[in-house]
Amino acid sequence: MGLIVVAGAVPAEATPANFIDLTNNVTVTAAPVYADYGGTGYVANVFTQPTGTGVFKPFLTIDSPAGNGLERGYNSPNPLYMNELRNHWNTYLKFGDLEKVTLGTSQYFVFELDANEPNAGTKKLIDIDNIRIYTSATETTGSVGDIEANLDNLGVKRWAMNDPLLNHNGTYNMDPFIKLDASQGDRNGGQGISDMRLYVPVAAFGGANGALASDYVWFYNLNGVQYLTDPTLGAGAGYEEWRALTKVSPGTNDTPAGRRSHSGSARPRDARRRHWGGAPPGAESEAGHRQRPLEAGAGPSNSLGSGTRDRQAPGLANG
Repeated sequence: MGLIVVAGAVPAEATPANFIDLTNNVTVTAAPVYADYGGTGYVANVFTQPTGTGVFKPFLTIDSPAGNGLERGYNSPNPLYMNELRNHWNTYLKFGDLEKVTLGTSQYFVFELDANEPNAGTKKLIDIDNIRIYTSATETTGSVGDIEANLDNLGVKRWAMNDPLLNHNGTYNMDPFIKLDASQGDRNGGQGISDMRLYVPVAAFGGANGALASDYVWFYNLNGVQYLTDPTLGAGAGYEEWRALTKVSPGTNDTPAGRRSHSGSARPRDARRRHWGGAPPGAESEAGHRQRPLEAGAGPSNSLGSGTRDRQAPGLANG
């Protein structure tokens, strides 16, 4: 079994693992993620369009160097570390800006992936091998840099799909991983259509050492390790980008707290009640507005990016 060493990274060896299958592009598929740390989350394939970068407004962008299949990074705007790309689309994310949605009796933060892989052929599949989320009161990226083994220096670990990061033999821990079809079937995916939403439990950020509104949120993503044993997987083409469901001011889609809208009027944080129109049917935002089931091609504007519309809402059961 091959062993690959990436400059500045730990050795990565592909080993058999359980996976969450999101390759069904006929209907929306949702599945639990039994995370090793921070509680059970959910993932769902999603078909949000359009998602060009200027509309999508990601906080994290990563790209496989020379298309070698593996990519990893976290949102460090300057300098860029690991396989991060475009510092203007690797940005700081603050905990107080994250919006919540309610499913049944639990609340979640929501993150969305646009996987820019080929629309057809053997390279349309990609494996999402790990996601780890941290918070900190100060900027801590310099204590990690390109050294993945130092990721826990980012701050308080809040949620991790696979933990620890490495197995005892120094290879990546990636059981389970997520198998995703970036072509979105006949929807002509790749860049322009979102591919997956991740629902992370709000409870993971609470407790005696709960996150503060002013805290930084650090989001690490590892993709493509499985290509070593399955050449149909891996990050072999364009970059992958992530955005978060955030609070926005009334009448706008992108005015952060304390900044001014296009009209010049400041919007206080507690007035920002517009929420993601593409939340699961029956879900509620923190503002208490119940979501209506969406029809294909319809739906209110999505606060993740001005003017986007959801083709389908993730089919997560409510209650």
